[in-house]
Amino acid sequence: MRIRPCAEFSADFPDDMIEEDGEIVQFGGRGVAEAVAVMLQHLGYDVSPPEHQHEHGWDFEIKVKTDRVWMQISDLGDFILITRYFPGFGLFKKNSDDIYPEMLTRLNGALAGDPRFSNIRWQFHSDVDSGTPGARDPVSE
Repeated sequence: MRIRPCAEFSADFPDDMIEEDGEIVQFGGRGVAEAVAVMLQHLGYDVSPPEHQHEHGWDFEIKVKTDRVWMQISDLGDFILITRYFPGFGLFKKNSDDIYPEMLTRLNGALAGDPRFSNIRWQFHSDVDSGTPGARDPVSE
């Protein structure tokens, strides 16, 4: 199984970057990050509120049982979504390798079903912002 943990996409949201005296005090992407967080909550995941990470955009965590996924959304004209998976630890824990790809697949369906999101392309970390066309789905065999 191949997992593409990143996505590039377009989103129809107002520009929410805040600039004061020529300095950016809040980078854009807050509305998009909040919308993605709400999507994940509606899918049944425990999601922390998005936090501003300056030029990196907005990030939050998704908890799935004892596992967690870190997600960052950056506004670079198009949006870049980056994830990192952190499996939980337990002596008697069943193999939960399917939790991460399932979450990404469900998120992809939610993004594709929302008319505010378009041109969704899933990629490997090394392909982000490289012009590589990407894939329609985050998981492939």
